[in-house]
Amino acid sequence: MSFTGPNIRTLRQRLGWSLAEMARRVGCKVDLIQKWECESSVPNTEALNQLRYLQNHVESNCEKIAQMPLVEK
Repeated sequence: MSFTGPNIRTLRQRLGWSLAEMARRVGCKVDLIQKWECESSVPNTEALNQLRYLQNHVESNCEKIAQMPLVEK
């Protein structure tokens, strides 16, 4: 899977995480996650590895994780 902005947003939403939660767990600032999702910046190699790990988690636990993105509050 390539990590385009919409893919990153969908992954985050499927995990049920806010922007702040994703930033905390990935170890960066909220504005960087927003930039990835808007495609004004791309994740570096370390961040891509973390995103791949999270994507694998979602895929291997898909019966426990919502298939459709959750609506953010």
